[in-house]
Amino acid sequence: MPLADGLTRSELNHDGINVFVFWVQIFDRESRKKFGLLEKHKDYVERAKAYHKKEETLRILKQKAFYRNPDEFNFKMIKTRTVNGVHKLESQANKYTPEELMLMKTQDIGYIFQKVQSEKKKIEKLTATLHSLDNRPSSRHVYFAEDREEAREIQSRSRSGKMPVSEDIPDHIKRKTAGSYRELEARSNRVNELEKIYMDMAMQKELKKKGKKRKLCEDEIVSPTSNPVFKWRAERKRMSLLVTSRPWKRRSTDLMYRKFCHRYYVIVMNF
Repeated sequence: MPLADGLTRSELNHDGINVFVFWVQIFDRESRKKFGLLEKHKDYVERAKAYHKKEETLRILKQKAFYRNPDEFNFKMIKTRTVNGVHKLESQANKYTPEELMLMKTQDIGYIFQKVQSEKKKIEKLTATLHSLDNRPSSRHVYFAEDREEAREIQSRSRSGKMPVSEDIPDHIKRKTAGSYRELEARSNRVNELEKIYMDMAMQKELKKKGKKRKLCEDEIVSPTSNPVFKWRAERKRMSLLVTSRPWKRRSTDLMYRKFCHRYYVIVMNF
């Protein structure tokens, strides 16, 4: 272990003789400063390890390339294309179709809605439990006596304050109750956050649907809110055909006309 400049220490050699060790730091000479920092042995060791590590990596890669089957299938064969002799991955932007994206969005919304309902049920159960604990006993006690003498005795005890008093709530029950209130508050906050996420996801899902829409300005909103408000353009509903094998009766004004076609009644209805 090296010591500071000019310090000595005593240690025992192999023969058990106490010897003094004197250590002095040897700095680079003034004449060699023009060559920069001199490489120490520890620097050489690190450089040699890095060199041999790269050498081993190249050896493994050469071995893999030597034993590789050129006809072996690789997914990059169908996911890359060659540009000026260089393989480039295809863009993953249009990986899913709009229908698949809408389905995934619907599944996510369904999961969030399920978690909201689950948290609300837990809150209701926890609230009912805490409500039953918070109901304090009434200060009015009713005692029953078999005769007048027992009634007078009970009345005299109540006036003197010697009636049995209910014991206070234990400390561990109080701690559990406080923990339940903290859990109730945390679950309420969680429900609020999940409802916000649910509303945002539902809005994004509606915006991806077909139809012309625009974002309303603050002057156009009756009750301004922090959330954006969109307005869809009213579109005329198309006439749709309803094919059935039963004869239909004129039951509503939406039924426009009815005619017989082969063995079926073709009914045009306005939805």
